[in-house]
Amino acid sequence: MSTLTRPRLAGGADVLTGRAMVVLADRPVVPMSPHLVEAARECALSERRLQIVTPVGSRVTSALRTHMIEGRAEWIVRADGGYYAGLSGRPSHWDGQAFVPVPDAMDYARPYKLKSSASQGLQVTLVLRAKHPANGPLGGPVEHLMRLFTSEAPAGWGRAEPVEHLWDPTSLGVFVRGDASSPITVVGGGERAAIAVLDFSSTDDGGGGGAGGGGGRSELTTLTIGYGPGEVPPLAQLPNMVGTVGGVHPLQSVLVHVCAGRADLTVEPRWAGAPGVVGMALNGARTGPAEIPGSQVGPQHSPMTWFALGDGRAPEGWQRYQQLLTHLRAA
Repeated sequence: MSTLTRPRLAGGADVLTGRAMVVLADRPVVPMSPHLVEAARECALSERRLQIVTPVGSRVTSALRTHMIEGRAEWIVRADGGYYAGLSGRPSHWDGQAFVPVPDAMDYARPYKLKSSASQGLQVTLVLRAKHPANGPLGGPVEHLMRLFTSEAPAGWGRAEPVEHLWDPTSLGVFVRGDASSPITVVGGGERAAIAVLDFSSTDDGGGGGAGGGGGRSELTTLTIGYGPGEVPPLAQLPNMVGTVGGVHPLQSVLVHVCAGRADLTVEPRWAGAPGVVGMALNGARTGPAEIPGSQVGPQHSPMTWFALGDGRAPEGWQRYQQLLTHLRAA
């Protein structure tokens, strides 16, 4: 459409309306670049939607996908003379203000259903929550997990890709306490691809204080590790791994799921299969429903309870997950 060929506007947008900031990204791999970080910040302040438009042959990085899943950006793919949502395959169209779903679409966009020509492995994702005390160290859980999965510490961290800082938990903590609103990308240092997005927010306890203060911090981290075709992720060791990390760091919960994908953790705009849940760990001694017994992992002084939910393939695992949540909320 002709409106998507305008010169770049204020904020780095190719199109800027009252509802959306549209950015064209015509490149093979689209990262969470400094430009997109700034665009996402401006959209949050102006209550616009950040919509990133790419050709059908483009991929996005794991970090950018996490930002999309968490609602900070949308992926719009240009193909077959139209558009569709890159993560869901739902056909979209431009309504004059923003890309919106085609209301009467009865099927996924055709390119979304095409099988990838690239070799597919597995991507293991851990979504963890932690609660850090005032002035406590930050970055410990993701470093510990990356060491367990890749045998190496993280290589670096930053607000954007490529990350601009070598890995240093001290400098990370100083930055977070000065700018708690900025999600952090952490990249692994080993041969196996590992990328995490860390999101911190201030808590009311642990010394108080807002952004820039010395109060406690809540952490929401999404860590993804890539495995090539034929490689077997250490799913059987997950309970012990999570228990080990929980014995050292203030974890609240960890949810683990698996999906098919590229070992380099880039994401194509096509269906790769639904993720399958593996298990969930919660801090402390917990009791689940009779059908989902928990097992204690980690040291006695700081135990976690692991609930096995599935093998990462069967869809029934998500039903067990919902059953567990319903039980825990009623307890």
